[in-house]
Order: sequence, then C-alpha cells, then structure tokens
Amino acid sequence: MTVRLARPGGAMTAIRSDDKLSVPDLERLLSLAARDTSGSRRIAQFILSLWDGTRYKADLQDLLGLDERLFSELLALMQVLHARNLQLDCLVTYHQLLPVIRMWGTPLLS
Repeated sequence: MTVRLARPGGAMTAIRSDDKLSVPDLERLLSLAARDTSGSRRIAQFILSLWDGTRYKADLQDLLGLDERLFSELLALMQVLHARNLQLDCLVTYHQLLPVIRMWGTPLLS
C-alpha cells in the first residue's frame, strides 16, 4: 500500500506503508497535539521542533513522561524522517499544524 502525503506547493510524495518503516498516524498525533493536556504539550513541542527546529524547541526529557505507545510513535516518526531523508514539512502542511500552533502559542526561541 502507498500513502500519498502533501508537500509544500501542492506536490505529493508517496511513501509505502508496507515497508519495514511505516509512517505513524500523523493525523492522530496532530489531533492529540492540539489538545490542552500535558501529554499534548509534549507531543506538540516534539512535532513543532521537527517541523521548524529554528523556531520551536522541545525538551527531549519531557518525552519520557509519555505513555509507551505515544513515545514509540514519536520515535517511529523520527526514524521515518531519518531513514528517508525527509523533513516533517514534506508530510505535514502549515494548515495541518495551525491548530497545534494556536493551542501552544508562540514559539520558544533560544
């Protein structure tokens, strides 16, 4: 099976979901990240830092507070990005991230 994902500018990229490395359910992760819980904040910071690490920072120690499933999904996302030499903005658009950005406010600049 092939998953088609939006890329900036409207282009599409295809990622095979039957590969050893599959793309985690990004819609679910984004939905969770847009909520107002401490776990959601952790997920949001991680996703936003992958999307734009210059503007958004994540404390990796915070990820240890997530349950095993969410922690594993975030690590799987990072593994897919690394293995395929992708940036998160190849998989997620600004508009998809907008609810997360609105929930968690302005970026943390270092």
